[in-house]
Amino acid sequence: MSSPWPVSWTGWGGPYMPPGYHLIWGGWRIAAAVFLTALGSMTMLLAAVYNVRGGKVSRMVKINMTAGWIFILGALPSS
Repeated sequence: MSSPWPVSWTGWGGPYMPPGYHLIWGGWRIAAAVFLTALGSMTMLLAAVYNVRGGKVSRMVKINMTAGWIFILGALPSS
């Protein structure tokens, strides 16, 4: 039975990847997508913390929620 993936899990030392297969994950686009997603999620987390501590929707919560969505939506075209 052959695997549809070019990665083989047999042998010592973990998976075998053919030459050039690792290049799929390389480059600035993947790094930008991961960075912007993490940045957006952390700004939304900060907005949630400000909201719980403040008890009301303040200006900072609105700014952080807006910035979080902008960062996450900005990560979509880069991935």
